[in-house]
Amino acid sequence: MSSKPFAKPTAGPKAAFADIWGEVTEFDSGLDSAKIDVAVVLCGLLKEAGITRTELSERLNWKPSRVTRVLSGDENLTIKTVFEICHAVGFTFDVVVRRAGERQAVQPWQKVAIAMDIVQVRKTLNSRLTEAEAILETAKSISRRQFSKAAEWKQKAKKPSVMSFTQTFAANDADHYDAVVTG
Repeated sequence: MSSKPFAKPTAGPKAAFADIWGEVTEFDSGLDSAKIDVAVVLCGLLKEAGITRTELSERLNWKPSRVTRVLSGDENLTIKTVFEICHAVGFTFDVVVRRAGERQAVQPWQKVAIAMDIVQVRKTLNSRLTEAEAILETAKSISRRQFSKAAEWKQKAKKPSVMSFTQTFAANDADHYDAVVTG
């Protein structure tokens, strides 16, 4: 055997194999993620059922180390293993297929959290709506006061307390005319 490190070929059948192998290892990273997702769901299931890992191992007649391996996310679990765990805690499971990037199915224990989130969102929205209504009423009040002041100013402008320029000019002309005529 050669002690040379593996060098990726650049041409020929070996290059094609290396390209395919690269795709397979990229796929494996998706598989690893799926294995972790299954383990997370199973751990959530145990929490929802109120069962410890020790209790699960006793119910399934497994060694605790096997439960640890199964729930680690490193194992490629069989349908049988998933079924046994679900059955041992009083649940069953379905296979849900979805497009990449779509939301995962909601688990039973997540529904309570979502409902609580919805209640909190409603409370927040109602509080903000109340604040917005108060701001709107304040704005209306300010607007009414400003409208009233504008109306007062308009009325004052129609009732001049001092003679306007044309009235003053006309009065001066009349005095001048009277002086010329009588003078």
